[in-house]
Amino acid sequence: MQPVTSMVGLSEVLEALVDGILSVDGIGTVVWANGAAERVLQFRRAELVGKAYAELGLPFAIEPDSGPKDYEWNGRFVRVHVSTVDPDARLLQLRDVTEHVQAEAELSRSRVFLQAVLDNVESGIVACDETGTLRVFNDATRTFHGLPPEPIPADEWAAYYSLYSADGLTPLSKEEIPLYRAFSGEIVRNAEIVIAPVNGTRRSVLSSGRALFGPDGRKLGAVVAMHDITHRKHSSSRIRAALRQFRTLFNDGPIAYHEVDCEGIVRRVNRAECRLLGRSREEIVGHPVWTFVAEEDQEKFRVETLQRLSGLWPLRCTEREYLTASGERILVELHENLINRGGGEIVGIRTAMLDVTERKQRQIAQAESAEIRGILERIGDAYMAFDTEWRYTYVNRKAAELARKPASDLIGRCVWDEFPEAVNTSFYTELQRAMREQIPIQFDNYYAPLGKHFDNTVYPSPSGVGVFYRDVSERRRTEDELKNRSIELARKNAELETFASVVSHDLQEPLRMIGGYAGLLSRRYSGALDEDAREFLNFVTRGVERMDRLIKDLLALCRLEEATDVQMAKVDVGHIADFVAGNLSLAIEDSGAVVETRDLPVVQFHPTQLIQVLQNLIGNALKYRSAAPPHISVRCQRIDGAWQFAVADNGIGFDMRYAEQVFRPFKRLQRADDGGTGIGLAICKKVIESRGGRIWVESTRGVGSTFYFTIPDALPVRD
Repeated sequence: MQPVTSMVGLSEVLEALVDGILSVDGIGTVVWANGAAERVLQFRRAELVGKAYAELGLPFAIEPDSGPKDYEWNGRFVRVHVSTVDPDARLLQLRDVTEHVQAEAELSRSRVFLQAVLDNVESGIVACDETGTLRVFNDATRTFHGLPPEPIPADEWAAYYSLYSADGLTPLSKEEIPLYRAFSGEIVRNAEIVIAPVNGTRRSVLSSGRALFGPDGRKLGAVVAMHDITHRKHSSSRIRAALRQFRTLFNDGPIAYHEVDCEGIVRRVNRAECRLLGRSREEIVGHPVWTFVAEEDQEKFRVETLQRLSGLWPLRCTEREYLTASGERILVELHENLINRGGGEIVGIRTAMLDVTERKQRQIAQAESAEIRGILERIGDAYMAFDTEWRYTYVNRKAAELARKPASDLIGRCVWDEFPEAVNTSFYTELQRAMREQIPIQFDNYYAPLGKHFDNTVYPSPSGVGVFYRDVSERRRTEDELKNRSIELARKNAELETFASVVSHDLQEPLRMIGGYAGLLSRRYSGALDEDAREFLNFVTRGVERMDRLIKDLLALCRLEEATDVQMAKVDVGHIADFVAGNLSLAIEDSGAVVETRDLPVVQFHPTQLIQVLQNLIGNALKYRSAAPPHISVRCQRIDGAWQFAVADNGIGFDMRYAEQVFRPFKRLQRADDGGTGIGLAICKKVIESRGGRIWVESTRGVGSTFYFTIPDALPVRD
């Protein structure tokens, strides 16, 4: 071999290398670096050569080692191999292995992720490589085989478990093990085996697997997945046992039972039903189920059965009369359940039958007693019953509450022993009389120990007596209060009538005299009076007129109460409105008003009072008008059980704060010289409310007002 004698030739060789080369002499100075070293270290050659290695800040140790080491430098990974050139000089071989390190890290993460996935799968997963050596298995596999948590060599697994065929008795040969079969090229599907750990629970598993091949067709190994079916097998076993038990119960049970198909044909029947109907199995199976009931019920039963089978008729416990083979009628209680396929399709009905003929007879007798007791417990009256020795036989909840003792403490005890203070009272006397004469008696009594009044009704019978009674103390107090109020009301009404008489005669008489003399004075001496005197005399005349109207309005308001019991009549509200418009015709013409009425009904009302209401409302609309000509409408609409009227205008309106005040006597929102007395709306309110109606107003200042009132179809009941 020709020796290298030229450093120039060696440098060219080193420059051509992919790896970086860095030469450090015996005193630690970098004496040479190739281009690859510049790229790996990210230094220019001038920044390396001639510099002390220790000052470069490189993390690479330059002491010779057994092999290459990886370092991280400037975000990259560098593999460094240090060689000894002479006893002191060092040669560093530098290789950028960043991609290789990252690939290994990604591979490691993938392995960890894959193992985590496998360990979180409930199925056991096991795989071998092309040599048959176990390489992959998860926690489920370890659990199935009873392996310890610490890693053990695959060739030691067999010491921890045994494998058996599906019967759990026959050991598996090597050739029968699912992984071996898959490795041998067989596609294994749902092979059932039993895994019996040395320390653990036996498991039945279904194994499926196949061989693994690479893209080039080279065999890589085999994989098997194992699914634990232990619980399912146990459940299947229990289901089979339950089915055997069901068949036994079905055929030999004491309850009659049959099944019908989707057309109502009997397909199964047990021995109990055959005995109940006195028929053989052959006489029942294959026949419509409705042919075994009473003839008059067969069509109805057929329709109901088919409706149940179509899902249109709810299943419920029913009773039906069946006919036995001998023609005897028996009452049967039917308990039905639909037979459904997996998709919910109805394919039949299962029916259990109970002979309730005797039970029904007992129930009828008991139901009457139970129904009566239920009613007695729910009623608001107290009820107690006694036998002929006056011993309690029944006490309802309310009676026990009034007696202040539980019913259980009273049953069987003598009432006169329990309540000796009741002896010789009217209660004692009337109960004795009812028992003696055997006639119902109703009476009131006051029971001093309780301080209460009771209303009692006694019903005797030869076997005892029953007493309904209720606490009427509150009613008695109310009646007394009403009686006292009625007396007081009669007294006040008498005073009111006296007052009305005084107003009608005693007050109006001097008023007429004042008005008469004022008029006489005006006629005879008007020429002798100056302007002030005539004005004063005018004030007197107007005051008398206003006082006269006020007295008449007060009298009308007071006498409304007297008119409330006047016989009602059918009144055409349209005619009443026209009549009122005629009364107000001068005011309507003077103001240029339009009064509009639409679709007004016939109602039950007092005609004169309805005239008062409409004349006050329309008159106010004319009186309190705006600058525009008045437009007044009277309309009506139907509401629940009543007619609702509305009288609307375009007048001056008012603030809704005063919507309640306008209906009070003498409460006036406008000027005092408008000719009114402040009584009109109070009269309207009293008339409407006395007939069970309601009156209210909605108004906007400067826009107008609408007064509403209702007239019910039914008149209120008056005491």
